[in-house]
Amino acid sequence: MRDGLVSKPPITEPTIFANPHETICTSFIKKTCGEMSSCVEAQQQLACGNTQIDGNKNGIPCEALCQ
Repeated sequence: MRDGLVSKPPITEPTIFANPHETICTSFIKKTCGEMSSCVEAQQQLACGNTQIDGNKNGIPCEALCQ
C-alpha cells in the first residue's frame, strides 16, 4: 500500500487443466454447452457448480461433447 492506495491483482482468464481433478474454480462460468470447446472443459464447469449443463442430472455434462 502506497499513499493510501491498494493495488488490485490483474484480471486473468481461468486456468484450464487437462485433469478435471485439478479444477480451480473462478467466477468465469460459461452458461451453455455451446460455449464449451471440450468435454474436459464441461466437466470443469460442472465441478464448479454449473449444473444447468447436466440437463438430465446423470453427472455427465454436455452430452454431445462427452459421448
